[in-house]
Amino acid sequence: MKKSLLILFLSLIFLFAGCSGKKDSDLIDLPDTDSVDTTVTDTDSSQPADTGDTNPTKPTEPTEPTEPTEPTEPTEPTEPIEPTEPTEPTEPTEPTEPTEPTEPTEPTEPTEPTELTEPTEPTEPTEPTEPTEPTEPTEPTEPTEPAEPTEPTDLVDVFNIGPYEVKITDVTSGTDGAPRDFRIYEPENASGNIPVVHFQHDFLYKKDYYDNMLTHLASHGFIVISGQSDHAKTNGQSSITEAGKVVTFISWLKENIQSKVSVSADIEHFGAAGHGRGGKVTSRLTNYNEMTMLKGFFGVDPVDSTQSSSSYDAESIVEITTGAISGKEQCLVFGGTWSLGSCRNATIDSKEKCEILGGYYFNGSKCYNNRAALPSMFLGTEKGRSGSSACAPAGENSSDFYASYPSPSRHIIAAGVGHTDMVDPEDLSSCGSTCSGCTGSGNSELNMQFIRYAGGLMTAFFNSILKGKTQYEALLDDVSVHPFLTTAAEHK
Repeated sequence: MKKSLLILFLSLIFLFAGCSGKKDSDLIDLPDTDSVDTTVTDTDSSQPADTGDTNPTKPTEPTEPTEPTEPTEPTEPTEPIEPTEPTEPTEPTEPTEPTEPTEPTEPTEPTEPTELTEPTEPTEPTEPTEPTEPTEPTEPTEPTEPAEPTEPTDLVDVFNIGPYEVKITDVTSGTDGAPRDFRIYEPENASGNIPVVHFQHDFLYKKDYYDNMLTHLASHGFIVISGQSDHAKTNGQSSITEAGKVVTFISWLKENIQSKVSVSADIEHFGAAGHGRGGKVTSRLTNYNEMTMLKGFFGVDPVDSTQSSSSYDAESIVEITTGAISGKEQCLVFGGTWSLGSCRNATIDSKEKCEILGGYYFNGSKCYNNRAALPSMFLGTEKGRSGSSACAPAGENSSDFYASYPSPSRHIIAAGVGHTDMVDPEDLSSCGSTCSGCTGSGNSELNMQFIRYAGGLMTAFFNSILKGKTQYEALLDDVSVHPFLTTAAEHK
């Protein structure tokens, strides 16, 4: 198309040049245009016409065909040069340049914003699903110990069975030199160093009468040992002799307990507890503390009776009175008046005066021979201290133990239960007069509720003393959150 237009354009130029080089006379002699083949306009202008004109414009001789220059009127078609203007439309072909706007197809590059789909890379934060690896901490389900309440809102969990399964093992006297039969309550799979608690049963009772209460304690992460004592026999040995034997047994335990359990026994954190006369024997242990290294004492309705069947058994803790004052000079020290060989109106009003008379503990108003200097707690029973069958009578019960022990110490009296309500229900029904001789609740449901309560209090106490979880002290002191009714609660 462009080539044909160019040829047309050159032809027109030659025609124009030919016309301008001719004279009018020359034009007159031209032959009739009718005889001229008009197709010459299509001939190649490179073939000259023989005009005999020497004018250098002869190259325009081809203009003879231009004689049809009359078709120069068609030069008006030179206006078709205007069609060259359509070449301007070719300029619209430049709008084909707008095809460059196809470059806006480059905005398809905004598909690069699909790179913004790279923010889908934040789906990489799905990598935090790797923190699902912390599901590995589910392995530390052993740290169900954390189930041991650490937050105050969870402290009352001690009154429920603990997170550990408890394995019970009986060991007979003589095994590896064991000085007596005993039962082990072991918290299976408990991690870390596990404190040890020795429990002493009541007079005429057996070591396995307390399975529910001691299993409760062990399930919270304690190794509990219940030994069989000679004082379970009628006319048995005194509490003094029995206490000496328990000291020997505890010394053996510290050397051998690790070979009897699969968990790690922490003999450096050793506590003691006892029921009834077992509480009295345990109280005597506190006076052997240099040997036993006890860290705490929990008495379950303890009894400091002077009678062991038909034989006399001295009290484990004795109040020292002014009757121990001897001589006039000593009487004056105590603010008394010496008259007729006796001291009258003297008082023991200080620890120093208590010690002068051989005492060890002064509670602010009374002096005792108790050398114990360890934390203690005593749980009494409402019915155990009253009635004709009271087995924890006034002057010998938990109130007296509490009064004779130094701070820190706690005392609670549970309502509606008696001296036998910490014994397993099945043993209560089978032990006959040995158990029925003491007043109890007579209610098996209340019996079990009290066993859980006693086990929970022991757990809270030993958590504080042996594990250093002092937050349990607040729980022990606030009976309003306890799951059992009480008639008295005090601490110092």
